Amino acid sequence: MYFRIKIKDNMNEFKPENILKENVDLATMESLPIPYIEDKVVLGLDIYRYSQYPSIQQIYIPVIFERLYYMTMTDIKKNEPYLFSEYGNNLADYKKKFISTGDGGFQIFDNVLQAVVFALYFQVFLKRFCTGGSLNEIDKNLFKLVDTIDLRFAISRDKIYSYKSNYFGPAIINNARILSKDSLNRLLIDSNSIKWLSRTINAPENLIDINKKSLSKTMYFKDYDKSQKSFLFDESDQIVSVDIQKVGALKAKETKLDIYNMHVQARINVKVEHQDYSIYMVSLGNLNTTGITE
Repeated sequence: MYFRIKIKDNMNEFKPENILKENVDLATMESLPIPYIEDKVVLGLDIYRYSQYPSIQQIYIPVIFERLYYMTMTDIKKNEPYLFSEYGNNLADYKKKFISTGDGGFQIFDNVLQAVVFALYFQVFLKRFCTGGSLNEIDKNLFKLVDTIDLRFAISRDKIYSYKSNYFGPAIINNARILSKDSLNRLLIDSNSIKWLSRTINAPENLIDINKKSLSKTMYFKDYDKSQKSFLFDESDQIVSVDIQKVGALKAKETKLDIYNMHVQARINVKVEHQDYSIYMVSLGNLNTTGITE
């Protein structure tokens, strides 16, 4: 089963119709899609217990989510061009790779580090909103109505392909299944993503240690432009803790997924309306693994 999303991206589209007009052998048909299948990373974002909010608040929460999404994109464009300069230059570029579900959505990335960084920035703007520190009058008014929101996150890495401006692939359906099994505001990550982090930076916990200099020594990031800014990775002290706990095999429908619980703390600087002190120590996910595989 494949999860379908109607977005446009820069992936090459699978267009088999012309070839299928002729008599083709089975081996040709089996090999035809291979050049169009790509490994991608999906970040799932879901508003925790959205359905339990009063009806009027439910109407405004997608408005808040859209505001937070825009702030995240804007700050990443400004502060993390080292990782995202090739990803997109404006909101439209990001939205081409985002699938809204109303109370959250799925963002497609090229690598796991992008997904973690995007989630950290989204979480810090959510935290600023929920502490009444937003700068814009729109956000201040929204805070009067909704002053508490929690998000749960999931990161998955697998195959995706594009056909007729839709996306298909297990990376997205697995992510949706992982989110559906989370009963708290956690960050759950699949084994494919853990393996990518381990093979690229030796271990997920090395997020605490890495910076642009060390990343440039890895195969994946060796051609990245070190002159580009990265607030989180110019030095090695902005991500302050990373905890990884293996949850086990999560069964969703007939699929078994090896899942890990990830908890990341980072120090991020964002402007705050009611005070000059602008540092947020933001926590992404939590350490509670109870009930995930039930």
